[in-house]
Amino acid sequence: IKVDARRVRCSSQRETSQRRLIRPTYLERNAKHEFAYLKSQMPRFSRKFTGAKAQLFATGCAEYSRVAEAGYNDTPEEHPVFSRLSPNQRLKLVSEVAVGLLVPKEPLPPDTFQHYAAFLGVVDCIRNGLVMEMESVYDGCVGEDFVEEYYEKRTQSGSQRTRTPEEQETWQVERALLEKAARKQKRKLEKNQSSEISDEETAFKAQPPDLGGYLEMRSKRLQLLFEGGPCSDREPSRPLTDVEKSNGFRWRLLCDAAFQEDVLGSPLPFNLALPSLSGINFCWHCYDSEKWSHAIDHLLISKYFVDISEEEHALQSEPIDLASYADCNQHARIREVERIVKEVREPYEATWDGSRNAEDQRLIFAICDTRLHYGVGHGPFAVEFEKQCLTGGFGLKAKDMYQERFEIYTSIKDNFTEGLEEGFNDGMLGSNPAAYKFRDGIDFKMCNGPNHPFSFTEKEELMKCARCRVVNYCSKQCQKDDWKAHKAACKNLALWKKDQVKISEVAKKH
Repeated sequence: IKVDARRVRCSSQRETSQRRLIRPTYLERNAKHEFAYLKSQMPRFSRKFTGAKAQLFATGCAEYSRVAEAGYNDTPEEHPVFSRLSPNQRLKLVSEVAVGLLVPKEPLPPDTFQHYAAFLGVVDCIRNGLVMEMESVYDGCVGEDFVEEYYEKRTQSGSQRTRTPEEQETWQVERALLEKAARKQKRKLEKNQSSEISDEETAFKAQPPDLGGYLEMRSKRLQLLFEGGPCSDREPSRPLTDVEKSNGFRWRLLCDAAFQEDVLGSPLPFNLALPSLSGINFCWHCYDSEKWSHAIDHLLISKYFVDISEEEHALQSEPIDLASYADCNQHARIREVERIVKEVREPYEATWDGSRNAEDQRLIFAICDTRLHYGVGHGPFAVEFEKQCLTGGFGLKAKDMYQERFEIYTSIKDNFTEGLEEGFNDGMLGSNPAAYKFRDGIDFKMCNGPNHPFSFTEKEELMKCARCRVVNYCSKQCQKDDWKAHKAACKNLALWKKDQVKISEVAKKH
């Protein structure tokens, strides 16, 4: 929930030219009226991205084009509507959002549910890029001296905590309970998909926001990001290599540049003004994924003043996972997501043209990408596009040339129709979006054996504990190895699997 302080006039006792944040007492008395008014006035997309923020978002769009075609990290659990669209439709939406937010003379993206879902999908792709970059610390893309200086010293200090064996066993037991309940409830939902919502499953309505919890959460995040800032350790002990710039620290350098350009604070309710992100207490070499995630949220969502209803937030940004299926209180939301997805998919799939399958990927490449790459059949287009850019006096790595790149694309796109049936990045882009079926985490079973690294699809045969009939094992040896830890919970699991109150408690915990 965000409030634009500029809409609120100051008291007559103060100078009329001043602007201030709403006092908590006023906001608490008038919250419902103020939030409804602001949401009715503010579209989902209100202004263009420029500078380093535009470069970061463009890189996110280009990266999403690659991962959607490859089929990994392209369906974020946190954004259920976006994930349940076909890859083809997701790429079309991302291309339209990229044009709307990056190309100066083009209109802003359509103010629709699905385009905002695509925007959130790109933001999540940026987060994934950051996380994977930080997890790949030992892949050779970062020098050993930087690994020791920026990564190992922090982890050795104890700032990162892992589960104890007891906590891991508890987590596995609770997950097995949720998995058992979730599979049963999912089958029930699929069976009754076309029926009316029962008395137990009332029409979806989001819970009103917890203003006290919002205050506390916002305060903790601001403290995490800004306490002790700004960062005083920005200069590296040596120049970064080309590999470190393009791989080892690529996403963090892009994000850090966007943060440093953010020199103006923005007003938020409850006297919690969001300071300039140039004052955060970390920089490009930080390995704390939580800080990066919160800062990205502030930069691309909170400070962009995207304002949506509580219902849309619950549908767009709350995951549908094991806990959601297991908890009957979440079923109305799941059904509403499925209804929206059906309404969004049907018009697109009815007009989809397979002969132009990769057209949206070409558009994303033309506007957003800084690297010359292409799959089979797309070489003539990509090479000609780069040639036209160089003729215009700029290369693919030139900044803020989105309008020029878009105009070049529109001038040559119809001259290169060969290869449009195949994915732009040499992957297997789906040839029939109507046949796409989203597979969530519930489609995979896990062996409960100690430290077992594998997941199994529903087609795999797993054995169940004969006593509780909840936990799964891939072999008798795994069951034998786990019995000492599982024995204490086995009897309880046999009772809990029929106790919806207990299942709801575990679901909320997870």
